[in-house]
Amino acid sequence: MQDRGITLIELMVIISIIGILSASLGFSYQDWVGKYRIEKTTKELYMDLMHARLLAMQKNRQHIAVLNDNSYSIVEDADENGAENEGDITLGSYPKTLECSMTKNGIGNKVFFDKRGLLTPNRTIWFASTKDPDFDCMKISRTRIIMGRYAGGECCAK
Repeated sequence: MQDRGITLIELMVIISIIGILSASLGFSYQDWVGKYRIEKTTKELYMDLMHARLLAMQKNRQHIAVLNDNSYSIVEDADENGAENEGDITLGSYPKTLECSMTKNGIGNKVFFDKRGLLTPNRTIWFASTKDPDFDCMKISRTRIIMGRYAGGECCAK
């Protein structure tokens, strides 16, 4: 008799190895997706804050970032009174919904960009997660917005 093919035991071993590998890859994929969502949200918010800063300097008009727990929007201070109210213009694609919940310290839920692009008040923004993303927080000071990793109650720059 010639040996062409595989036995039932060999087939079962191969199928069990494939099952174990696919299960382990599935779990690491889920972790990767969780990390990606947090990093994507952090980078998108960073980009929108920097864009609001640029618009404030370009249009020579104060802009306000309104940060809620699950969304945010950028508002142009059209009536130039230094506060967000009905006479102001919410920019095009806002409000944006966040994929994960935002936590902030500091005063209130607004970040103000003056005509020179300077920010007030100082604050830290982070996205709480059980995953371990590379970027999950922002440290906002008068002249800078720095992305980093939230650890030990503070945002550490990367």
